[in-house]
Amino acid sequence: RYYGHRFQARSLQSLDNRAVISTLRVTIEPTLIEGINHHIAFVVDGEQIGLHVRNGVAVPTNGIGASSSATMSRENLIAVLSNRKTWSDCVREGSITITGDAAAIDAIRTAFEVEGLRS
Repeated sequence: RYYGHRFQARSLQSLDNRAVISTLRVTIEPTLIEGINHHIAFVVDGEQIGLHVRNGVAVPTNGIGASSSATMSRENLIAVLSNRKTWSDCVREGSITITGDAAAIDAIRTAFEVEGLRS
């Protein structure tokens, strides 16, 4: 691909958590999620937002009934999406905590065209 999706921290700060997570759906590479049917809740500063990945798309949800969750601060969410931090480093240091199927979350997050999520 010639064009990548890039998020700037300043732009993300003007959006609410729901808009930020929902926007991720346009950055997903469908061929990398073929055959996956998994619902993830992102809990950002206590607010739950979901993405249900199935049939090659990511559909925004309220996160209720999600199979797995990733809990983080808004600061870390913005840092990862703007490529200031990597998801893997945040998980390793404990600033992002995963419950449920970590392997499914990893398979999905690496399908987004956001380097901070892929790393």
